[in-house]
Amino acid sequence: MDDYRVDFDSIAWVSPAPGVRFKAFEAGRRKLRMLEFTRASVEADWCLKGHYGYLLEGRLEVDFGGTKVEFGPGDGVLLPAGWKHRHKARALTDAARLILVEDVAAPGSGAIPTLRTPRLVLRPFTLADAPTVQRLAGAREISDTMLSIPHPYEDGVAEGWIAGHQAAFDAKRELTLAITLAGGGQLVGSIGLMGFGADHKRGELGYWVGKEYWGNGYCSEAAREVVRYGFVQLGLGRVFAHHLTRNPASGRVMQKIGMKHEGTLRQHVVIRNRFEDLECYGILREEFRV
Repeated sequence: MDDYRVDFDSIAWVSPAPGVRFKAFEAGRRKLRMLEFTRASVEADWCLKGHYGYLLEGRLEVDFGGTKVEFGPGDGVLLPAGWKHRHKARALTDAARLILVEDVAAPGSGAIPTLRTPRLVLRPFTLADAPTVQRLAGAREISDTMLSIPHPYEDGVAEGWIAGHQAAFDAKRELTLAITLAGGGQLVGSIGLMGFGADHKRGELGYWVGKEYWGNGYCSEAAREVVRYGFVQLGLGRVFAHHLTRNPASGRVMQKIGMKHEGTLRQHVVIRNRFEDLECYGILREEFRV
């Protein structure tokens, strides 16, 4: 390649699955791909990435979550990111070849980490987790004490939530991890740090565990590891959290990992048309003990 031309003839094809292959070139935060589908291609999972480009030859069908759109040679192809615009493609001719431009994650963001404790694996969520998330988070006992979990928990909500995790991590807005059991891999809840990219070097801890897994200490174990990650890997100076006054069990998790009670915010939030008080906790980096 010279300064203004990409020589695709000099780039090798990569075949990630039967019936599909691509050539890729990256420059800065953009990736240019020549992509080819054949009739043998079958995309098992929805693609949630955003792309835009141009169909060079053949005919292509893109399934947007049940709405199918056909593209022919010369058509522009716009594939927005996110669960709302989830998509799968297949060739309607022997081969369909197109050029796509994609965004590359910002430097320093990268993949969502996986953390481990003696009993738990804290890993990124996948779309395969959505039915379990809907079942666990959909319990009235969970939404009753959480500000961000709806009830009823409708179809598609979990998928949309999971689809936004990578972008939120890339933007340093939020780290969200699935709490799973190290032995069998069962998904038992969620934990995260919000706002860790702000100038003040602090993060807000949040978590929930499915009712059937209460009383096992999973939340405290996960919280301790996420706070450690915030201080050691993200360079935070402070981690804080809050819970509804009527939910002291959540406060005991904060106390177990060394957080200090810093005050009460009276009638600070409204849940189901009722004013609720919040208990506030925090811990500084020099106070944290592994």
